[in-house]
Amino acid sequence: MKHMQLEQSKQTINTSSNMSKSGAQLMQLLVPLSTLMEKLSTTHFRSILNNFVPNLSNNSAIKEKTNKRRGKLCELGNYNKRAPTRVVTQRMTSISYRGPTLFNVLPRYVRDKECSSVDQFKRVLDRFLTNVPDQPKIPHYSNRALSNSIPDQLALMRADGNFMDSPPHDTLYPVPFTGEG
Repeated sequence: MKHMQLEQSKQTINTSSNMSKSGAQLMQLLVPLSTLMEKLSTTHFRSILNNFVPNLSNNSAIKEKTNKRRGKLCELGNYNKRAPTRVVTQRMTSISYRGPTLFNVLPRYVRDKECSSVDQFKRVLDRFLTNVPDQPKIPHYSNRALSNSIPDQLALMRADGNFMDSPPHDTLYPVPFTGEG
């Protein structure tokens, strides 16, 4: 039994070592692309909130609410809980669901920042994301977060006590944070 497991692991190692260089490079790009897509979704969603781009979601409108304690938040529209799985999956991957979800996990100082342009918000978001660890999954190693997604990494930072709800005061922000680059 152990001999069979050893042979299977040798085959796995040989298969992975024979992977083409372009295939290995593609695997390295996949993780940053998912984080990039989350960043683009958040930026596009913020553009919808600021009326820089039209709101084309099928539910009436993406709604924003302001809470005294938590600041700007977005409401997720209701969906039919008896809908087929494929419909629920499509909803969970749509911009009208992912956008508010990603926006709501950001710290208050990023969500509440008044930005006059999309580029200004991108700078604020980029400055914040420099403090979020990029920890892609590595085969045969344990991972601290469920995935490398922004919400999972922020949840891990909160659990570790490393999450900042106010802008950091270090070399990245030598003067009071204004969100302008």
